[in-house]
Amino acid sequence: MEGTRGIREVQGTPEGQGAGLLDAAARVLRELLRTPRFKQAVKILLNSVDPESAPELARTLVWEDTDLFLSLLSTLPRLLNALVRLALELSEQLGNFTPDLLDAYLGRLLEEVDGESAGEALGQAASLVGRVREAGEAAEGSASRLLEAVVRGYARGIGREWAGGLSAKVALKAITAAVSGLLEAAESDDPAAREAALSFARRLADSVREHPRAARELAAPLLEAWKGSEGWS
Repeated sequence: MEGTRGIREVQGTPEGQGAGLLDAAARVLRELLRTPRFKQAVKILLNSVDPESAPELARTLVWEDTDLFLSLLSTLPRLLNALVRLALELSEQLGNFTPDLLDAYLGRLLEEVDGESAGEALGQAASLVGRVREAGEAAEGSASRLLEAVVRGYARGIGREWAGGLSAKVALKAITAAVSGLLEAAESDDPAAREAALSFARRLADSVREHPRAARELAAPLLEAWKGSEGWS
């Protein structure tokens, strides 16, 4: 009877108030963290993480049992949402620390992040979306809506009101990084990278045709820089 009542209580719990796997994990972890031996075991385990073995893990997940992998893939949005909300709450809690402490600590952490691999992963994801886009518009529409939602959340996170369009500052930072990567890809010896750069340039050309006056104003300083470089003839 007690177990049945517990099941009914879980089933009757309003959405968003827990009673799921992560809620149970949080309650169990709260108790375990009071145990010194457990904390020491967690530290040892985390220090044993070997990022260089992650590619082999990915290949094993994909090819050893494709059916299981596709089942796991269907849960990816929920896993990502959980990680995103975890990161959101962590950033809010870190806001309680002093800026000096965060500067020193986060500086050391960021030095250890493999930024080049992160960028390559984003590039491959973008290429994958591009290939999928050729087969239909579902992925493109979903990606556009996701980007708009991300920028809305970013604007809210930094305390700015969302006015229905991309924040100019966010867009400019992203564009600057993208153009730099685009030029490097165009000069690459990798045919796939060059083709991706040309594909981006063609899409950019379509946007220029749609907004010629704005493009002319933006292009003027770029042309002046090109004239002063070896690329002008």
